[in-house]
Amino acid sequence: MGRIALQLWTVRDALDRDFAGTIRKVAAAGYQGIEGGGTGPLSEKDYLALMRELKIANMGAHVGLEEFAGDKLERALDYHRRLGVKYLGYSHWEPRMNADTWKRIAAPMNRVGRAAKARGMVFQYHNHAHEFVKYGKRNALEILLAESDPAVVKSQLDLGWVVRAGEDAVAWMKKLGRRIATVHLKDTTVVPKAPPGAPKSRAHHKPQWTEVGTGILPLKGVVAMARKLKVPWYIVEQDSWTIPSVKSAAISYRNAKKAIG
Repeated sequence: MGRIALQLWTVRDALDRDFAGTIRKVAAAGYQGIEGGGTGPLSEKDYLALMRELKIANMGAHVGLEEFAGDKLERALDYHRRLGVKYLGYSHWEPRMNADTWKRIAAPMNRVGRAAKARGMVFQYHNHAHEFVKYGKRNALEILLAESDPAVVKSQLDLGWVVRAGEDAVAWMKKLGRRIATVHLKDTTVVPKAPPGAPKSRAHHKPQWTEVGTGILPLKGVVAMARKLKVPWYIVEQDSWTIPSVKSAAISYRNAKKAIG
């Protein structure tokens, strides 16, 4: 049975006001884990003490490849491992991307992935919508995963962005199969129509995000496929809100927990 974590970007405004207090509220809402990227204003010692007190796992972090460049690789991985992180997520974007862009980043991702695996960690690529733009017969995500080593570069499939790209979330889970390490549970209200002539896979309007279970994400099908694939973590994320972010996160947890069982 998969556990539920919260990507702390969801409550970034509350963290800015009260870092430790917000994590306490996240734990009180029921979350078993958090995905972040650092210790905020806390020292490593105090951060780890807070995790132990709350009995919540610091299961993941989102990182940049520059953090692991050259001789920084070992130090960066050791830092995250000290914090209890197992899953490292990475996303890529740059202006004027093409098929060669995705082929080019495969090698450094393999390098980090091999070193992470040696430490019992998992390196995973986190998609947005632009990975579904096609270059010839394949889209960017297909190119990237084909060019990278499946043993050391996994997928953190962000299901909300799959839907935003006009794609079938459950079908993509089935397609990627055991290449998926974790999933982001993200829900949206309406997929906006792209301007005439624009690729359907690009998000042309500001996304309308909503609490998990209150939008068009096929949550029941997602959970059924995640169970089949034995996905260990469902990570709730919401980029924008119409109610206080901590309250929003609590609603998402309750809905996700009900669906997962």
